[in-house]
Amino acid sequence: MTGRNTLVQVATIPFQRTDGVIRYLLITSRKGNWILPKGTVERGDTPVNTAVRETREEAGITGTLVEPPIGRYRDSKRGVSIEVSVYLMEYEEEVAWAERSFRERRWLSYEQARSKLRRDSVRGILDEAHRRLSRE
Repeated sequence: MTGRNTLVQVATIPFQRTDGVIRYLLITSRKGNWILPKGTVERGDTPVNTAVRETREEAGITGTLVEPPIGRYRDSKRGVSIEVSVYLMEYEEEVAWAERSFRERRWLSYEQARSKLRRDSVRGILDEAHRRLSRE
């Protein structure tokens, strides 16, 4: 927690390149909306460790985190302010998936991923990620 009633969370934008095409991994929330893997940074943990762990648990993949965060956005839930830092994560492999029973995951083109994300702020961060990755 930072400040009064501010929760610190981290999210990842997992990506992979196949034959020159960049694809992005989205997962479903418990309500069925398409989102990025995300979790709360607990006391004594680091944002990087949290991002890697949450992506493994929620999406069933591992990868290399690209630092620093590509963007940040604010959210709120039940009266609590949330500050979310978003990292790029280059896909390495699929692993045991703790939340497989209630989440879907899907590799999507940039356009498909952008159309499934509901929040403008998150779409804006995906836009920046795609601009950067397309230049590499």
